[in-house]
Amino acid sequence: MTTEATITQLRRLEAFELSPTMNTTGKTLYYQVHIAGFGWTQPVAAGYTAGTIGVERAIEAIRIWLQ
Repeated sequence: MTTEATITQLRRLEAFELSPTMNTTGKTLYYQVHIAGFGWTQPVAAGYTAGTIGVERAIEAIRIWLQ
């Protein structure tokens, strides 16, 4: 597992990607984000980027589920 953070630097999260290392359920991990001034994005499967890159829009909420 890789963890990255900007503790005490007051930076906002704009994009992220989840890559699970073990899945014994046979289901796919999906997630979507709510972006400031934009709303909810389309869901993406594990391994894909959710959020914005180079647009400077903060992620305000995250939904994660197995399907």
